[in-house]
Amino acid sequence: MKTLRHYHIAFVLFLTFFFLLPPLSLSGAASISTENGLTLSFASNGDLNGFKIKDNNLLRYEKTGGFYVRDMGPVPSEGFTNGGFESEKGWSLGEKWYRDWKETHEGKWSVKLEMPGSVMHNSGQLLSEKISVKPEREYLLTFSLKIKKLSGNGINLLINQYDRENKPLKELFHQVIKEPGSKEEDWFKVYHPFKTAKETSYITISFYSHKSLVILWLDSIELSIVGNSKHAKLSGEVKASGNEFLLYHGASEEKHLVVNATISGKGDFIRVDGTVEDFSGNDRALILSFQIPIEARGWTWWDDIQRKREIHEEECYNEFYTVGKDRYFSKLPLSCINNPNTSISIAVPLNMPRIFRISYCYDRGYELEFDFGLSKDTAKFPQKASFSFLIYSSDPKWGMRSALKKYYGIFPKFFEKRNEREGIWFGWLDPEKMRDPEDFGLMFDSTAVVGKSLIYDNRHKIYAFPYFEPYGIGISWSNVLDEDKHISPEIPYSKIKDRLEEIAINQEVKLFGSGVNLGKAALDSAYDDENGKLYIARYKPYLFSNPDPDLNGESYGKAILQELGYLFENPEIFYLKEKYAEKPFIDGCYIDSIVPWHWANKENYNKEQFKYADIPLVFSYKTRKPVQLSNFCNYELISHISDSMHEKGKLMLGNIWACNHTYFAHLFDIVGAGEYSSDQPDLHFHYLRSLSYQKTLSFTDRELTSPNLDIKEKEKRLKKCLAYGVFPGSYRWQKEGELELPRELYKKYIPLIQRISSAGWEPIPEASSSHPDIMVERFGPSKYRDLYFTLRNTSDSEKKITLRINTSSLDFKEGDIKNLIVEELLSGKELKSEALGNSLIVQVEISSENTKLLHISLKRRQLIKKLFEIKNELNIFSNSEISTYKTENLLTKCIAPEKNSESIIYYFDKEDGLADSRIVQMKNNSNGKIVQLRIPEFPVIPGEFYLLNLTYKASPQEITREGFLGYNFNIIYNLLKFLSSGYLPEISVRLLFLDHGNHVLDKETIYFNEFTYTDSWKDLDKYFIAPWGSKKVAIHIKIESNRTTLLLKDLRLYSRSNALESEREINHVEEIKSFIKENLISKDRNLINLINELLVILEKDNSNEADINKQLSLFREQLIQFEKMFIFMSADKSLNKNNDILRFLWRLKIINSIISP
Repeated sequence: MKTLRHYHIAFVLFLTFFFLLPPLSLSGAASISTENGLTLSFASNGDLNGFKIKDNNLLRYEKTGGFYVRDMGPVPSEGFTNGGFESEKGWSLGEKWYRDWKETHEGKWSVKLEMPGSVMHNSGQLLSEKISVKPEREYLLTFSLKIKKLSGNGINLLINQYDRENKPLKELFHQVIKEPGSKEEDWFKVYHPFKTAKETSYITISFYSHKSLVILWLDSIELSIVGNSKHAKLSGEVKASGNEFLLYHGASEEKHLVVNATISGKGDFIRVDGTVEDFSGNDRALILSFQIPIEARGWTWWDDIQRKREIHEEECYNEFYTVGKDRYFSKLPLSCINNPNTSISIAVPLNMPRIFRISYCYDRGYELEFDFGLSKDTAKFPQKASFSFLIYSSDPKWGMRSALKKYYGIFPKFFEKRNEREGIWFGWLDPEKMRDPEDFGLMFDSTAVVGKSLIYDNRHKIYAFPYFEPYGIGISWSNVLDEDKHISPEIPYSKIKDRLEEIAINQEVKLFGSGVNLGKAALDSAYDDENGKLYIARYKPYLFSNPDPDLNGESYGKAILQELGYLFENPEIFYLKEKYAEKPFIDGCYIDSIVPWHWANKENYNKEQFKYADIPLVFSYKTRKPVQLSNFCNYELISHISDSMHEKGKLMLGNIWACNHTYFAHLFDIVGAGEYSSDQPDLHFHYLRSLSYQKTLSFTDRELTSPNLDIKEKEKRLKKCLAYGVFPGSYRWQKEGELELPRELYKKYIPLIQRISSAGWEPIPEASSSHPDIMVERFGPSKYRDLYFTLRNTSDSEKKITLRINTSSLDFKEGDIKNLIVEELLSGKELKSEALGNSLIVQVEISSENTKLLHISLKRRQLIKKLFEIKNELNIFSNSEISTYKTENLLTKCIAPEKNSESIIYYFDKEDGLADSRIVQMKNNSNGKIVQLRIPEFPVIPGEFYLLNLTYKASPQEITREGFLGYNFNIIYNLLKFLSSGYLPEISVRLLFLDHGNHVLDKETIYFNEFTYTDSWKDLDKYFIAPWGSKKVAIHIKIESNRTTLLLKDLRLYSRSNALESEREINHVEEIKSFIKENLISKDRNLINLINELLVILEKDNSNEADINKQLSLFREQLIQFEKMFIFMSADKSLNKNNDILRFLWRLKIINSIISP
């Protein structure tokens, strides 16, 4: 027993010593290390044989990694012959099928299926003999078709599989061929990839038609096995180049593929930059991978910042999206695996868009793959593709969140925040129906130029953008379309193409500022499909084009850039009917429809366009040929625009749909979260935040302004958006009744989202919840050292939780913790908190699917926060339009005929200072024409007494007229002026009354011309009775000579029955305007300036309490005026129908509630 015990102890010591030894292959030819102890080691043949973090080698025992390649190209199958039907061998021809020599694709024979007439038929099978294949391998079946007639259910392709004993398997492949579902005059090729099952030894191929009318020919059938089943390791060498670089050179076994890479370890990450190059001269489809065979069983794989899985040997771990059917790519540009002591990430740079996949499988380890297509036609990098990736470690405590934080630090430019103001992304705003846009947080207008809101945006400090959807062109082919405006299946491709070319030549379409014929440019830049034909959508006809601005000639992308440049210089071009004295401006560029389908998944086979590509080609999983992916062609234009905008100090706004944020979010400053419902799963919000960091995120959830969505559901969506600092957006803002539906909800939630979005989301919350169903996100510290935490309960029951906040990691000093105030902002209640060591402990109750927003700051910071709230409300005051309810300023709806557009100019009264005090200037530039302004018809009641009130200024123009005619004109003009008691004879107002049939009652027309020269605003009142038979009145104002400039500020029409209430309302409006002007606009009593002075004092760490209290006293004295105004206005109950005054009172109430404590 003693001897056995000694042997047992010796055996244990041996095993311990054995497993503590490093792998035998660890001694590498060269190594590279980071500052934080991450080391990669390579053997002399280029294999990765060491991966250490602080001397802890993580590779599996005697397992090496490095670069691998998998050829994805097709190789003809040896088991298949006679695909050209040159004999009957190998095929069984069923009913309706026969060999034909009149129509062939190649060779002397084809097969024909003929089922004409008007009655649908069924055909027999065109069936192959059994073909020997390999199990679990990818195959590609191709064949050529020519269709003369095809309707009904189309052509069916069926591939049956059999095991080695010729028993049929359940796995079969079925495809219905309906596209091109039309008459095709030329042969075209069909590609059908499939994969055999594990038990498969044989297949059969059959074609048949069911209930169809068909005349077609089939020829040139080929069966190919696709690529290698496994990755092949490259072999070569690694050499050190100084202390910071390794040079890698590796080649495939046949030496046709070569990888060269530079591996650097500067800083705290390792970066690999390389190229893969083909020397065979042939087109290549391949997958390049880099494998790190880490022993990670029991570690954690992170799908995103919230979801994670334990790693087991039997599974593979990844998180993929797709572009197209079979092209997978990783959801995020980085990954993370970790254990309690170690965290490792593989990442790719966002400015090098590639199809990439990061995964962990036990047999291959931690792996990064790239899809590449190599072609000699890529002139900028013939037969070559470039790649880059990073490897780094981070804090294992926070997993993916730590990895993300480090990624942001490595690539800060991708996540730079450039916009100074926060708010929602919106479109299609009707300015005449929108009041107080600040209530909704309207901030990023994607239709400012194509809509009518550019001037309005400029006045309200809303970012204005021109609209672009630069992926092709929709052309109306009316004489070749059916009644539904779609291209009929009976129209062959050749006729559509001929028609497109005819339109492009004869009906030029040019963008503003561009001399390029857009139709021709779209045709010249169009993509080619696998048969060399244009991609044309028959439903809602559309031609898909490559927008790469580098394409030769007058390309589609160049036309877009020219228009964008022109709009920056001439944004008023869309205001052809209205002229404004102030020049409008735009704030950047908006790109619409950045979707992962339709415009993104086209495979371009046009080799002429390959010459201009800057992004490496991919390969088609359908044809296994090198192609340009249209998503990357779009990237070439959008990245060009993004660089140009940022160089000008302008912004980018984009309508990005998941999963395209992976490739495009970093190019934009305001990242569209989606033009769809904001009621998305939490993992979608995690995805958006991860790719945007602190950039502004906004949906355009149109259902939020719809009466069809319940108010509780609307609030539920806003709460979820609040949890992640994402704006809900919405559009269209054109129906006045619907505009008011979400106003109260937006007023409640948008200011809160603005605050936390401005503070900035941080991936590491430095806080934890006592319950796993409560998600915690942190925003800040802001520049004012404010902290915000959102708590979201994802469960179906109420939770009482403890929130532990690590204040020592958030730059709070030890003495600060006791002075921290915790306030829940949705309820406005202060929460109890206690200091525990370096942590702050807060108890929170949160109901199911609810969100809480906690604001944590020092007491002085709370005062600063309140001052900013007041300042925000005052800014809204100073930019608000206050008008009346009983009467409407009819000048907001005036119409200037196009012939008078140069003589009628709109501008805003600088003296008044209110944002929407629009002035209409009428100025006749010649003596031979009449300048006329028309007010649309206004309803009247026959026999009712009306008052027309017009506010105007009039001043003489400097006119010099020489000679006899000029002398006589002056005499006549002064005589007419004298005879009319000093009134200006050339200015008149005409009231035209219309009956129920919209006919003018000529005998009832009223004229008056009681205008005089005046330097200050003057009211002109005209009383009249609406004649019997009238239903509406139209008001025309005209100037008949070039002697006077007329300014119109206000035009109102109201009946005597409403006169008293109307006059009282008008008086109140004037009082409000006067109040705003005195307290917010005048230099002497500007309350906003007073707040700014107080904020400067509060921001100084060494400011004393006496200075603060003195300034606060001055501030409060002036705020008393607001309190008095509130009491005075609230006492008049007759104002409860005027929305403008009600909103004014509501803001007064907010200010008083803010300052009352």
